[in-house]
Amino acid sequence: MFVNTISHIVLYLFLQNSLTLYSVINREYLFGNEKLPVTRVTLTSMSGRTHQLNVHCAAFGHPIVGDQTYGINGRAAPNGGIEAAKTSANEDLQRQIADAVASAGKDTCVHATHIQFRHPITKESVEFSSPAPF
Repeated sequence: MFVNTISHIVLYLFLQNSLTLYSVINREYLFGNEKLPVTRVTLTSMSGRTHQLNVHCAAFGHPIVGDQTYGINGRAAPNGGIEAAKTSANEDLQRQIADAVASAGKDTCVHATHIQFRHPITKESVEFSSPAPF
C-alpha cells in the first residue's frame, strides 16, 4: 500500500472489513413508470459499518434509489470509490431515477422492516417490525 500523508495512514489503520448480504424481493417500476425499472432488495448488514449498505450498493453499480451521497451525481466518489462493476446500472437510467425521486420530493428509499438489538441498559432483546412505506 502506498501512503503519502498522515490522513492516509489514519484511514488505513481504521479500515475494517464489512459484509452485506442481499436478496432480490421483486423487480418493479418506480412510481409505476415502466421506463424506470428498479429492484426491491433485502439488505442485511453483517458488520454494521456506517454507510455500509449505501456504499456496497453503489460499489456494484446499483445505488439505493434517492441516495444523494453515493447515488448518481452524489457527493461521494462514484461506485463507492471503486472501479465501476460490469453489471452497473446504465448511468442514464440512474439519472432518470434520481431526477424522478427529486421531482417527487422523496427521500432515500431505505427502510428497516425488521430490527433487533440488545437494549443498552436492560440488556433485554428488543425487536421491531414495520412494512416499507414505498
